[in-house]
Amino acid sequence: MLYQHIIRPLLFTAQPERVHEWTMNALKMAQSQASGLALLRSIAGKIPRQPLQVMGLNFDHPIGLAAGLDKQAEAVSGEPPPPSET
Repeated sequence: MLYQHIIRPLLFTAQPERVHEWTMNALKMAQSQASGLALLRSIAGKIPRQPLQVMGLNFDHPIGLAAGLDKQAEAVSGEPPPPSET
């Protein structure tokens, strides 16, 4: 409700590149604090391990990042997240 009635209308009135900057900054900030990581995990929910192989590469689960979202790798942590319990 908060997103639909307040956040989304504000985001759609701003320039796309500016919204992209805000998104990347919010992700970087969230990943740098325990409370932010907890928030991101609560939004993402439980991600069960579902191994798969694509073009000879092995992945823990079929979740990816939208192409171009983080093209400068600014919000990607160098450490892998702790494994989720299945």
